[in-house]
Amino acid sequence: MEQVTIQAEARNKTGKGSARAVRRTGKIPAVVYSHFAEPVSLAVDPLELRKAVTGSALGFNTVLTIDLDSGAKKTVLLKDWQVDPIDRKLLHADFLEIRMDEKLPADVPIKLIGRPQGIVEGGVLNQIRRELTVRCLPGKIPSEIEIDIGELKMNEALHISDVTAPEGVEIPYTNDFTILVITPPEAEEEVEAEAEVEAAVESAAETEAGAPATEEKSEPEKS
Repeated sequence: MEQVTIQAEARNKTGKGSARAVRRTGKIPAVVYSHFAEPVSLAVDPLELRKAVTGSALGFNTVLTIDLDSGAKKTVLLKDWQVDPIDRKLLHADFLEIRMDEKLPADVPIKLIGRPQGIVEGGVLNQIRRELTVRCLPGKIPSEIEIDIGELKMNEALHISDVTAPEGVEIPYTNDFTILVITPPEAEEEVEAEAEVEAAVESAAETEAGAPATEEKSEPEKS
């Protein structure tokens, strides 16, 4: 399991003024949220944080140990960060405190293996899902989900039920949604339209059932 330690300082003050003061020191404000403890405000080195995440194959799923100046340590995942739209510098970070013995949801990219027979025959590969939401222990989060598509023929589709999860990893779903389909070139636009409808139905079903829905990482406005 890949785990990286980053240094942090506890912050007693919050708000826009405090955030600006932190940034003037070369660090950025951050917050550690938790399901079992009160939120903690921090100041972290943006370069150290970016290196820890982008230098790992797991990206946002990299397990981080935050080493506080008080001597306390917190095991976290980076859930979001705010980036300046002009110079792309980090402005703020949100972490989620985790326990290594508790399963959690994580979005993992799909890696396709093989060249489908349908492509050789002149078909078009329409990939509808590029990530899958898995559930596992933090130390078991895979960097990617490999799917062999070499046997797919023209007009054949791959569904979530066809995917074998890695050992120790669950792929929960309420609807047997389509991941990709091989179609004749002239059918591509129709498949994309159907995929949008299917994705909307699946998202609604997951929300009603309380299952985690896949969301894109955002860059929200924070102070």
